[in-house]
Amino acid sequence: MRFCIICVSLLFVVFLSSGFGCKERGDDLLIGAGVQSVSVTAPNGGELWMVGDTYDISWSTIGVTNVRIELSRDGGAGWEDIAASVPASDLSYSWTVTDGGLVAVQSQCLVRISDTSDDTVKDESDSYFTVSPWLALLTGSGGRVAWYKGPAAHELVAFDRIVDDVTKDTEIFTMEPDGTDIQPVTESDAIIPKGFIGQPEWHPDGDHIILQAENVNSSRTAYFPAYSHVSFGINNDLWIINKDGTGAEKIYSAPDEHWGCLHPHFNEDGTKIIFSEREATGVSYPILAGITPGGENPWAGWRIHVADFDINGVGEAKLSNHVILFGGGVANDRGIYETHGFKDADTIVFSYTADGDNYVDDIYTSKLDGSELTNLTNTPGIWDEHGTYSPSGDTMCFNSSRSDAGWFHPPSGPLTLRTELHSMRVSDGLITQLTFFNQNGDPDRRYLASDFEWDRSGRRIVVQAGSVDIATGLPGLPEIWLLTFPEVQ
Repeated sequence: MRFCIICVSLLFVVFLSSGFGCKERGDDLLIGAGVQSVSVTAPNGGELWMVGDTYDISWSTIGVTNVRIELSRDGGAGWEDIAASVPASDLSYSWTVTDGGLVAVQSQCLVRISDTSDDTVKDESDSYFTVSPWLALLTGSGGRVAWYKGPAAHELVAFDRIVDDVTKDTEIFTMEPDGTDIQPVTESDAIIPKGFIGQPEWHPDGDHIILQAENVNSSRTAYFPAYSHVSFGINNDLWIINKDGTGAEKIYSAPDEHWGCLHPHFNEDGTKIIFSEREATGVSYPILAGITPGGENPWAGWRIHVADFDINGVGEAKLSNHVILFGGGVANDRGIYETHGFKDADTIVFSYTADGDNYVDDIYTSKLDGSELTNLTNTPGIWDEHGTYSPSGDTMCFNSSRSDAGWFHPPSGPLTLRTELHSMRVSDGLITQLTFFNQNGDPDRRYLASDFEWDRSGRRIVVQAGSVDIATGLPGLPEIWLLTFPEVQ
């Protein structure tokens, strides 16, 4: 029996060496004149390759002399050459990634490698990889953003956008991280009052979104944005809604006229919520009559509201054990506290400006009880806002006026403000400018990088960028951009 097996094995070797064998043509295995195959080994699905960086495309072959390397940016519908002919024995090709003329995230890319002498001998990436510029436009009509990064099986970006060019009313939508599949959340809801609806924030369960909405005390003025807009939060309430637009519930009511709430954020497990809360000051100024709610200084009266949160509660009973931080004294003597989120389980991040001054001063952290107050930026006169830590805690990003050497408060104020996104390395405090909207944009406009959110990996950020016509003072539609770091932060 052993002799027979050896004989059969020898005959099979002779069979192959005599010119008979297998040829791989796509997915088919055919009897042919010799063994020929190509196999793509990288990129083979799931990679994120940055425009301008160089990566190795790799493969293995049998019986092939030269290979052609092609790229599809649209899931295989169209192909372009990366290299027309490369020796198959090289086994890899260094490619400096191009954007193909698209300043956008390309999330359905494939590489195909084929035999130059027989293009039926080929292989392509098993699944899509992504090509992304450092900064890519996701939508030209957006607003404040929230990127889901909890345990649920999605990574949707929630955002608000203007839906009425006259009233400037806003609604909340979701989209995929590449800007596709935009879906309405609040548009068909009949419970939340229509008007300014925005400032979304994901609950960690991935099914619910908390938001702000203007209430019946809203007093819109000729000034835009009105202070009842969700960007300022006066005469706003907090609501929660399912991401499919059902089940809306009010969870916090501003206690009285000219009170407000702003920037709600959950801790990692969704059992704590923080937000900025404004108490009406009761002090009106003739110069502000008809401009701000009640003629009050909108930059005064703020504090931080902390509460336990129960997703299974009903309405405002979802919140309990309310605690007020930094809210002592007369409201008019307080400045503005703007919550930015949690650094860890018991540390919160916020910005603060004293004395009702009309700019955002510095970024701070404190414990949930208000202790261990720490100034992170400590740059009086420079606008620093929206400090948010990467998931690793190694990097804090924030927007700032520090890239504009001509802006310093006082005398500079919001009507001349230009901001860009910056990062601060926690280990040594090194600050790096990340966006350059003002340097690279329309010179007749000033740009404001504003609300942003990390993804769960700590390698990408979505950021809102607004612009204002310098001559007229009229704002344009805010845009949402995707910023991708070369490595995890």
